[in-house]
Amino acid sequence: MKQFKSFCLLSFVLVAAAILVSCCGIEPVSPAQGSEVVLHTPIQQKFLQMPREERRAYFADKACRKELISEGFYPQPVVLSWKTCKDCQKEFTVTLSTSPDFAEGTCTTYTTKEKQLEVTNLMIATTYYWKVQCEKKCSRVSSFVTEDVAPRLLKIRKVGNCRDLGGRIGLNGRRVKQNMVLRTAGLNQNAQAVYYTPEELQQNPQFLEKVKELNATTQLLKDAVKEEVPFLLNGEWTVFLPEMESFGDEELAQVDALTEIPETFLGAKGVKMTADKDGAITPGKFIASLPSVLMMDFVSPKTGIMPFACGADWYWYLRLNGITYYDRRGGNDKLSAKDNYMLFLPVKEGHNLVTVYLGSGSGGFTWYCGPVPQGMPLETVVESGIQENEGILVRASTKQGKRDENGKQIYTKGESNLNQEGLDFLQNTIGLKTEIDLRGEKETACMTGSPAGDNVNWFNFSSSSYAGMQGDWGREQFTKTFRIFLDEKNYPIDFHCIAGQDRTGSVAFILNALLGVCEEELYLDWESTGFWNKSKDFRHEPLFDKLVAGFQKWPGNTINEKVENYILSLGFTQEDIQHFRDIMLEK
Repeated sequence: MKQFKSFCLLSFVLVAAAILVSCCGIEPVSPAQGSEVVLHTPIQQKFLQMPREERRAYFADKACRKELISEGFYPQPVVLSWKTCKDCQKEFTVTLSTSPDFAEGTCTTYTTKEKQLEVTNLMIATTYYWKVQCEKKCSRVSSFVTEDVAPRLLKIRKVGNCRDLGGRIGLNGRRVKQNMVLRTAGLNQNAQAVYYTPEELQQNPQFLEKVKELNATTQLLKDAVKEEVPFLLNGEWTVFLPEMESFGDEELAQVDALTEIPETFLGAKGVKMTADKDGAITPGKFIASLPSVLMMDFVSPKTGIMPFACGADWYWYLRLNGITYYDRRGGNDKLSAKDNYMLFLPVKEGHNLVTVYLGSGSGGFTWYCGPVPQGMPLETVVESGIQENEGILVRASTKQGKRDENGKQIYTKGESNLNQEGLDFLQNTIGLKTEIDLRGEKETACMTGSPAGDNVNWFNFSSSSYAGMQGDWGREQFTKTFRIFLDEKNYPIDFHCIAGQDRTGSVAFILNALLGVCEEELYLDWESTGFWNKSKDFRHEPLFDKLVAGFQKWPGNTINEKVENYILSLGFTQEDIQHFRDIMLEK
């Protein structure tokens, strides 16, 4: 009798469940009611759980970095699934909300003919409620909670390196608000210089003369006496820091005309500086885009070729006795190191004058120059030097920029990276009001507004990065940027450079530190770019360490206090800082 009653009870439950499903027709299956869901891929989880020193070693390993990006930069989607009493060929409407009563302004709606749906861009540490409808039938409300692990990665197709600045725990245990500030790569591509076609170049007398000069210089290297001269640069440089953004042809002609080191050059007084044991010389405070000029006299006992190794943070070229042999004003594509390039110079017997034009880079403002590694064959150095020099001719032959009547380079506007899905997310989900573009004037040429829409305010404040945040120009530019964050009407905000890693990462570091985010999370925020960038050159030692070291000079017991004192040194007040925190920290 007891077994019969149990059987009857079980039958009643099953029948009731069947009736319930047949009545509503739709039943949520996954995620299970009240369960926690993970928003990072397994490799992302693995990295975020590593101790700092282990992460640092992993970051510097080429194979590990490839592994880090193998699952992509996007967050792991949450899969919502449901079942119905019978196959339904009609469309389902799925509503997802942060409110149990699905209050207006808290919902996102999706449609699908499948019985499951992938959703992304969910906030971390947040309870979500969802339901499914098909015609007049509606499921019960189910819920799940997202993991409390930052960063909150975002998926905006065609826009790389996207994440929310918020989500982490800040000052006094208050969480940094989400959907308030995003950090991304560029919302559009960089402006593109307009170049002459090969046919146009052949009709340009100035170009033809330039090619003739370059061919002659290349021939000088090929014809140089192949008798090795020892490395004669003693590390004693005379350094000039002219107040100008870059050199034009007129200034370069002045370099060509020099036969000895002057007292002043381009309005700047020469300063004696000595390279360190690694052959490195840092001309002075970091000022992005501003050049320095390094000069050195030396005497050679004979005519021949002098092998040398060199490197720089970004732009450089080298002239010997008025002739340009190596021109890297187009950029290094390398981080500074003393063995970036293995080259040689055709020195003459007696007096020689070497001149280096050096532009700044994101890692600092450094020039390396020293002997090539012991045991490197002279033939290898000669081949490398001639190839590098011939590259100048190739670049000149294929990339001669068109200029307007005032001599300025002509650009075309960079194309938008936002498709309709990306626009919908920024405009409707985020409600973006402000875009802060940290790129330089050449990168944003021809732009007058935000690619995210006419209703988005666009501010273009070219930013420095890393060590440069401590320089006069870096401080000035960050001051402009931070003022935007002090006006509540500007939120939500997206800020970015082109890659979202160096300039953007430096600004993000300051903002998060000011909000009280702990040092470990400051590291993790910068390192999360590794989910997107596999290059082993993007690593701590030449980049992030310089950012941290710059703030270590300020008073304070923690990195947060040091950053706060940096902000105060820019002319902001404690009231300003508190206002920013009140805007960005949950109550």
